[in-house]
Amino acid sequence: ALSNFWSGEIYFKQNKYDLALEKFNSFLLSPGAYNLPEFDITQYNIGYCYFNQKKYALAIIPFQKFLLSKPSDNQEITNDTYKRIADCYYMNKDLNNAIMYYDKAITTNLSGTDYSLFQKAMALGVLKKFSEKADILSKLIVDYSKSNYVDDAYYELAETYALLGENGKAIDNYSKVIDNYAMSSYVSKAKTQRGLLYFNMKEDEIALKELKEVVALYPGTTESKEALVTIQDIYIYMNKVDEPYDPLIEMAI
Repeated sequence: ALSNFWSGEIYFKQNKYDLALEKFNSFLLSPGAYNLPEFDITQYNIGYCYFNQKKYALAIIPFQKFLLSKPSDNQEITNDTYKRIADCYYMNKDLNNAIMYYDKAITTNLSGTDYSLFQKAMALGVLKKFSEKADILSKLIVDYSKSNYVDDAYYELAETYALLGENGKAIDNYSKVIDNYAMSSYVSKAKTQRGLLYFNMKEDEIALKELKEVVALYPGTTESKEALVTIQDIYIYMNKVDEPYDPLIEMAI
C-alpha cells in the first residue's frame, strides 16, 4: 500500500499526473490502506492532480472528500483545500459556490487570506456586485497592506469606482498604483485609464499630458495605441485637427 502511495508522490513531483493518479487510486484500494495515516491526504493529492491538469470539475470531488475526513490536525491544508475548491468553482464560472468557499478560507484567517479576499472580490465583480467588490478590496488594502495583491487591489478598486461613475475615487486609486508601485505591471494601464477619465471629465489638457506620457513611456504597447486614439479624439474635440503632433507622438505613430 505504501509503495503505491509513495510512487504516486514521486510521479506527482515529476508532474506525471496520470501516473500519480493511477498509483494514488491503487493505494486507496490496497488492503489495509484505510487504517494508514496517508489515506485521507491521498484525496487531497488526487484533487491536486486534477487541479494541475486544469480538470477543475473533477478536482472538486476528491478535495471535498478530503474535507469530509475532518482533517482537524492540519488547518493549513484544510485552508488550502477551501481555496482550491473555490478556484475550481471560479474557473467553472460557478461564482456563488466560489464565493462560499473563499469565505470559508477567509474565516480560517490563515495564510493566503489576502488571495481569498482578492478572488472573492473578482467573483463579485463578475456578478456585477460592484459595491460589495469595492468593500472587499478596501478591506484587503487596509488589513493586508504588505500583501503582494495590494497593487492589484488598488487597480481593481479604481476600475470598480469608474464603473460606478465615481471618477474622483477612481482617479485617486489609479494614482496610488502609479505613485506607490512603480514596478507594477498595472502602472501603464492605470495611467491610460486615468487619462481617459480626465478626458471624460473634460479636463482635456490634463488628459493630453497623461496620455502623451503613456505614448512616450510605453511605445508599441496596447496602452500606447489606446492612448493615441484618445489623443486624436481630444485634438478633434479641441478643434486642433490641423495641429501637428509633438515628436514623441509622431515617433509612436
